[in-house]
Amino acid sequence: MIIMRTITKLSSPLTLALLLATACTPEATSTPNPPESAPSLAASEPTPASAPAPASEAAPEPAPAPEPEPAPEPVAPNAEPASLRLAFHGKCDYIDVSTVDDQTFVHYRSNNKDHLLRLGASGELIEPIPVGFEDQWHDAIDHALGRWPDQLLVMIESDARDGTWRWLYRQTAEGWKQIKTLGEDTNYHDAWPWIDGSILAHVETGMDEGRRSRLAVVRGEGKGPSLAKVQRAGKCEPYELYIADVAVLADGTVMASVDCNDAWVATWRPGDREGTVKRFSGDDYYTFHFRLDDQGRGFVLSGTDLLRWSDGDVTAVEPPKGRGQPEFDARNGVAWVVRGDQLWRHGEAGWEAIPTPEGRRIGSVAGLEHGTPWLRFRDDTVAMQTTDGMWHDVPLPPAPESEQSPKVVRLDVIAPGDAWIASKYVGQRKGAKSRGTKLRALYTTRAGATPQVCGEQEA
Repeated sequence: MIIMRTITKLSSPLTLALLLATACTPEATSTPNPPESAPSLAASEPTPASAPAPASEAAPEPAPAPEPEPAPEPVAPNAEPASLRLAFHGKCDYIDVSTVDDQTFVHYRSNNKDHLLRLGASGELIEPIPVGFEDQWHDAIDHALGRWPDQLLVMIESDARDGTWRWLYRQTAEGWKQIKTLGEDTNYHDAWPWIDGSILAHVETGMDEGRRSRLAVVRGEGKGPSLAKVQRAGKCEPYELYIADVAVLADGTVMASVDCNDAWVATWRPGDREGTVKRFSGDDYYTFHFRLDDQGRGFVLSGTDLLRWSDGDVTAVEPPKGRGQPEFDARNGVAWVVRGDQLWRHGEAGWEAIPTPEGRRIGSVAGLEHGTPWLRFRDDTVAMQTTDGMWHDVPLPPAPESEQSPKVVRLDVIAPGDAWIASKYVGQRKGAKSRGTKLRALYTTRAGATPQVCGEQEA
């Protein structure tokens, strides 16, 4: 499957831009064209020596100093093949990365204990953050969301018999406190920055026929968008109404994909709680998911179909011909599809084939929104594309407990040249305590990262 996150998760980044923040080269898979040599820096012309002046004459003025040579141009991200460094390894149940504004957080769980670490811009460990959640059993920190206004917010999750449950916590001087605005039985699906610094969340409350899916303000003033119009239009019971996806645009407009005896598009402009409701185009489409830019332009996905979106109206986009089930994704108004070992890009002129290393089936793609993709192949090898269009293998060095390359679990590209890879492996070195133990590792392209052993960082 195509994995796309701008990491909330190594997903979903969720970037809270409206909230306040605190504080080697791998062998190429094919031979690239030799880079153009940098323009030579012109040296200043030497000043010719003057004939000695008579003693009675005034001494000649000194020749002007040569002008300083211009500094070399900085290397653009993705202009050169990247290399991966081991950042974390060892016994952890999972490991993941979240970005909040310009800060990076690594979170993992080891020996039934949560760890949350803040990293520097180069990948170095800045500080472990004390973690301890009140009165709550859970499996993992799902992701860090942001700050409101100066408290770090995290979402934790637990896999239960009735599905995955998530709760929202905020960091205070007295420790981590659960946000209980909507009651104990609230399951958080996602959250976003909203109007006047508030936080809008997609939540479910209650169980079975008492279940209610809604949008609610969980921090800040005011109420969330109302779904009353959708319920009246679709004539469904409250427990039958289901929010499939939500898009929050740059101007505060909220859009929701809602299932209520049919598929509906609900739109709320800032200040309009009632909003507008429109039946989703197409008899064969029910639930759908947005792939829109900050202005509301782009595509939606419905099942295995890609649809071009225009103010709620959609037209199907035929996939390029080939073998295998097409797997779509879209970012910033551009659609992509993986089909077997081929990658395609959909632009103004239709589908364009992107040459990839031959004979290697693609497992997932990341970094599409930055224009230079990274690929994880089915054999767990990884390659990146540089700005000249060439592909380069990016090997994962073995962790200290193993002599073999690890198996890639997730591949995320946060920004051009800034990639993170989560993996798993089995301890294999003779005499090692971890021999035969399932372990995890996290790799990064950031040059300042040094290997950290899971479980050894204390706040």
